[in-house]
Amino acid sequence: ALKAQDYPEAIKQFTAALTQSPSSPIYYISRSKAYQRLSPPDHENALVDAENAVIFARQRAKRELIVQAQLRRAIALFGLERYADGNFVLDIVKRMDPKEKTLSIWSKKFSDRLGALPEGDEKRVVHVSEVPDREPPKEAVPNPSTARNGSLAPKTASALVDKEVVQTPASKIRHEWYQNAENVYFTLFAKGVPKDKAAIE
Repeated sequence: ALKAQDYPEAIKQFTAALTQSPSSPIYYISRSKAYQRLSPPDHENALVDAENAVIFARQRAKRELIVQAQLRRAIALFGLERYADGNFVLDIVKRMDPKEKTLSIWSKKFSDRLGALPEGDEKRVVHVSEVPDREPPKEAVPNPSTARNGSLAPKTASALVDKEVVQTPASKIRHEWYQNAENVYFTLFAKGVPKDKAAIE
């Protein structure tokens, strides 16, 4: 759907994929791209997805995914006219992957827009950090405001929150792990475990 430029359908499909794999950086990166290519673009949701992608890519210590996520973040910030913020994020991309093929294009765009701003303009001030200051979602909840002409029909956040979580049977609990140079990360997929009764050894 993304390749066919059917962006509402792509958003719908990536949202469905995220309900199955809610911490997948590549799904967030791809949905961010689809949001940016809507007509008109939805830069707000594109930024949210890009920032979630950065967080989950960092958790997985996947350098190439971190680069892609930060690039989508920079592009979304450009669309929101947050030029200093976007340029700051683009510098992260430059540092991590100097050979990224679109760097020269986006560097010029940011340079042109920042150069046209008067001194003291708020858009010249950086308000972001390398790691987005947000809590990553536990479920893939698209913003209901993104529904356009009936093309998207996402669940509301309250519908997901109000739904009672059924505890995962012991026989169906699964896990995964990965590591970087400093840490080993272990994830146990078990829903509905009461926090006050959970013990981790």
